[in-house]
Amino acid sequence: MSYTSDNLTQGEVILFNSSFSKAYLWFDLISCSAVSILLASITNSSTVYVVMMIIFFMMSIPKLIRYFTEEYSITSRKILSKSGWISRNTDELPLKVIEGIDVKQTVIDRILGAGTLIVTGRGTQRVTFEGVDNPIAVKKQLEENMYV
Repeated sequence: MSYTSDNLTQGEVILFNSSFSKAYLWFDLISCSAVSILLASITNSSTVYVVMMIIFFMMSIPKLIRYFTEEYSITSRKILSKSGWISRNTDELPLKVIEGIDVKQTVIDRILGAGTLIVTGRGTQRVTFEGVDNPIAVKKQLEENMYV
């Protein structure tokens, strides 16, 4: 069960549910493997390859934790972001108080088809979907449901 489905109110339905993008994990794997192979061929040592793969694994642990513990959802009444493995942080914003939706994508994000969606409400309320797949489609879906 997901955090969102466990905390729905009566009559509320999930319209969108996602997590941190797998594309970032694949990007790390491919880039680190390429660097490892290049360094191993230059130094003519398989030890360098093994060390680089261990470094890749250690660098990927935070992203793996994010992939399995972050949840981004849009329901018929609100937008929410949940993160945390041992401790839990949630940000919720009712659809009726949304004032702005921004999409941030770096060059790497665009190549990977991912990015960050920042939804702001009244005052300082903010919900961020960091590293979500296809943030422009998520923005469009959110906009379609804001005025229902």
